[in-house]
Amino acid sequence: MKCFHCGAEIEDGSITCSHCGNPLEVITDIFSDNEVLVEAPPQEDTSDDNTGEEIKNPVDVLSPEMQAESVSSEKTDTKPQKDPDMIEKKTMYIILGIVSAVFVVLLILMAIFWRKPAPVEEVVVEETGYDDVVKMIEDALARQNYGDAMECCAQALTFGECDEYYIYKYYLRIYNEIGNENKSLETLMMLKGFASDTGNVNDLTEWYEDLLNIYSGRNDTYNIGELINEIEDSFVGIDKNRLLKPFIPAEPVFSAVPDPAYPGDRIYISSPDGSHIFMGKVSKKSGNDTYLSLYHGEGLPLKSGRNEYVAVCENQYGLKSNTVNFSYVLKTVYNVDMPEISPVSGEYKEETFVEIEVPVTFKAYYCWDGDPDTESDEYTEKLEMLEGNHVFSAILVDMYGNISKIQRMNYIYIPEKDPEDEEEEISEVSETAGKDEGKDNNGGTKIIKDAEDTPVYHGNVKEPEKDEDEGEETGDRYDNDTVSGNEAVSGNAAS
Repeated sequence: MKCFHCGAEIEDGSITCSHCGNPLEVITDIFSDNEVLVEAPPQEDTSDDNTGEEIKNPVDVLSPEMQAESVSSEKTDTKPQKDPDMIEKKTMYIILGIVSAVFVVLLILMAIFWRKPAPVEEVVVEETGYDDVVKMIEDALARQNYGDAMECCAQALTFGECDEYYIYKYYLRIYNEIGNENKSLETLMMLKGFASDTGNVNDLTEWYEDLLNIYSGRNDTYNIGELINEIEDSFVGIDKNRLLKPFIPAEPVFSAVPDPAYPGDRIYISSPDGSHIFMGKVSKKSGNDTYLSLYHGEGLPLKSGRNEYVAVCENQYGLKSNTVNFSYVLKTVYNVDMPEISPVSGEYKEETFVEIEVPVTFKAYYCWDGDPDTESDEYTEKLEMLEGNHVFSAILVDMYGNISKIQRMNYIYIPEKDPEDEEEEISEVSETAGKDEGKDNNGGTKIIKDAEDTPVYHGNVKEPEKDEDEGEETGDRYDNDTVSGNEAVSGNAAS
């Protein structure tokens, strides 16, 4: 057999090599009779270090137990040993088979996974510019893909030649489309600042209008007032009328003058949208500098003559409406129609009552044989006609003290009497005439006539006509007093 350490020929069954001194071990051969000769663990070559020293017997180096075991094995091992060359060849064949199997497996794996890829065409990527990104924003908005549009806007802001004002317009459009009012408000404030700095009047007017619409929808009166003050103080040249028109209060409204109108009646002022009303009366002294005071709704009393007022509305933002002028003319003298009296003038023999038609809010005053005034008796119910020849007069007075002209009616009321009553009256007259016959209060004669023989005159009494040439009076003359108008004259007539 050969030593596995130095390759020298040694005796079969040796435990150590007689040439190199390395120990040998015997193990079971797994291929033949389950016994093989296996190389012992290599030992470091110390021959150089032990130069000149005598190599000891390997058996002496072993421990007593190993030596005893070695001796016993030599005695008991009588089986024939296999050729070491055959063992070595078989071992090499096994190793080569294993290596070949592994190599075949690797080739299969390489064939499956390591296929050669098809040649890829070279793609040339062009660099994206600012104009390309803006076009991408437009395309995304057209597709209503607002996420891509916002990403493109953010990409556009990274370019040095970016127009931020232009890109933020896209942002505003996106926020309006998705309904993000808070972001729209923030973006509008930024755009308003850009437009104000650059003097872009048209855009600035638009941004103000959008901001006012948002604050109006939120009923944010504070920010509306702030923007209105900013607009009023602006010198950029924005369209203030367009911006402030929706917030200017409506004009005040004067009520109509009553018809008929009297002193003491009132007119009123109202505001269609509930704004505060300030008013004042125009006078010749004040002219256009009329002092305006807060109107509390108490109404303006009508006064005689010409009167002119001005009024204006002002809302919570301090904006004023157009000024409204209102004037009227109230007459100082009012004609009140004369009262209607029934029955009409005439002779009456039966019991009759006199009535006056009094309109609502009016009063009537009357008297007999005189001129009535507000101190006369007030008419409240129909009156019994007086016997004899009398004139009934009445007036109307309205609620403001205006007095009508006098209405007069001449009544001759002589009731019919029974024959028995007439005989009694005649006898009474005869007795009285017998006593005082032919004598008056002064002892002279006195003639008593019956009432029916007394002449009565109706209508107006005219003055006697005069002769223009001689200046003398002509016509009838009357000894009694004369009454003008519709008054009747009563008394005796003289021929």
